[in-house]
Amino acid sequence: MSTLTTEDFKRGGGAYPSTWHFDQDLPEDRTYIEKTFKVLREYSGIPADKVEEHVIGIRDKAWEVFPYPCIGSWRFLADYLVEFPEYPEILARVKSGDVFLDAGCCFGQVLRHLMLDGAPAKNLKGTDLYPKFIEQGYDLFRDENKCGLDFVTGDMLDHSDPALDVLDGKIDIIHGTFLFHLFNREDQIKLATRLVRFFKPDAKNALIVGRHTGQAEPLDPFETWTLDKLQRFLHTPSTWQALWDDVGRLTGTKWLATAEVVFLKYLDIDDNYWAKRKEITGDPNPPKTLRFCQYRFAVRKQQI
Repeated sequence: MSTLTTEDFKRGGGAYPSTWHFDQDLPEDRTYIEKTFKVLREYSGIPADKVEEHVIGIRDKAWEVFPYPCIGSWRFLADYLVEFPEYPEILARVKSGDVFLDAGCCFGQVLRHLMLDGAPAKNLKGTDLYPKFIEQGYDLFRDENKCGLDFVTGDMLDHSDPALDVLDGKIDIIHGTFLFHLFNREDQIKLATRLVRFFKPDAKNALIVGRHTGQAEPLDPFETWTLDKLQRFLHTPSTWQALWDDVGRLTGTKWLATAEVVFLKYLDIDDNYWAKRKEITGDPNPPKTLRFCQYRFAVRKQQI
């Protein structure tokens, strides 16, 4: 049962039917989730024949906290970061002392993947809006008293939230997957400028990487494909760079953004979705386009 509130909808919750992004069974193809299963077996000490039951139980509890599609469709188990061309650089830098922040970390699964690959826990940090996700991450990996990871909960859209100040000026590399596409452009600016504050002032190679849903073809300037009236902004590579140009002007910095399409399809939505969308928004019309994609992106700080 969804626990969405009106405020959640304003902040990026979705006008989804409760089962649209909820897959009851684990994926048959375990290629992308095998690394997490390996962590659970070798690091968490869960017997191989108990891993599936354990993961399903944690996922179902997390769905009650907030029904993000990445939770309902098991994408939180996938190791996306290892596919990034920047991953060897990221791992080497963290092993050498650079500090890595997973923004919107959910269960902190990315941080455990890095630990499995040899990254020291002392150089890994995570932040999320929901403390419950952090707690469930400890339950998932059974490591609350041994992981040594540093987690901070706070609101990255609220620049007056003092909880996140402890991260300011401490970070070299930031990861944020399935994060930016939750918000409209105004809130994306708030998010991005907050991320900039996390970087060390003297970081020589400040880097942000991640993955999000984007727009396959440009629409009118600053127009977005939207599931509802939240007006979430789904980027093309050009609008993504434009966002970071605006962030640069607001923060006195300069950024070079790149984006590569890694997944492209036509959205398949059933009638229950449209009924739910009409109920919530009062708008029976479909979006202007149903073609969307996922971008793998990198944003590097440039010298001014």
